[in-house]
Amino acid sequence: MDNNSYKAISIGALDIGQLLPEAKEKIMEKALLDDSYRSICKQLSSGNNTDKHYELVDDILCWKKRIYAPKELQQRTMQSEHDSKVAGHFGRERTMELISRNFY
Repeated sequence: MDNNSYKAISIGALDIGQLLPEAKEKIMEKALLDDSYRSICKQLSSGNNTDKHYELVDDILCWKKRIYAPKELQQRTMQSEHDSKVAGHFGRERTMELISRNFY
């Protein structure tokens, strides 16, 4: 089998349905304060979105099936993923790679 027959796949461990209601509420609350987040949602609802990778899943904005973290939650998201006992401490590049599996 030649290399051209393989398809790229995206691996992400987090599904929107797995989010706790409090986490969804926090994302939606902080999304109201994020101009970029609101602008993309507005484009999606009006059908004027030029990036087909964006979608709303259970009222949460996603890009390529990953949760779009509003600006006010980005630092907290990085800290949470970095400090995870399961993730360990792999350094900056590895931590960013792990975060990017689930978040944009």
